[in-house]
Amino acid sequence: AFGSYATDLHPQKKLRNRQIFVWDRETGEIDLISKGWKGHEPDLDSVDPVISGDGRFIAFTSQATNLVPQDTRMHLILVKEHIL
Repeated sequence: AFGSYATDLHPQKKLRNRQIFVWDRETGEIDLISKGWKGHEPDLDSVDPVISGDGRFIAFTSQATNLVPQDTRMHLILVKEHIL
């Protein structure tokens, strides 16, 4: 798992903020982990990714306000499951 400001890592969107991605060593694919709860582009940065030993879970912090419904906090710690 890694964070990046790159705009060419995700084919569907030109991301404007730092986002969290995971790279699948077997397929070579890069998945966007820090996407919004309705698939929207996150509105602020996500940082500090950590991945579980088996690669199933990725945790990260975010200032984005559209990752979970009805978010009113300034910073979130999120854990997302990555389907292998």
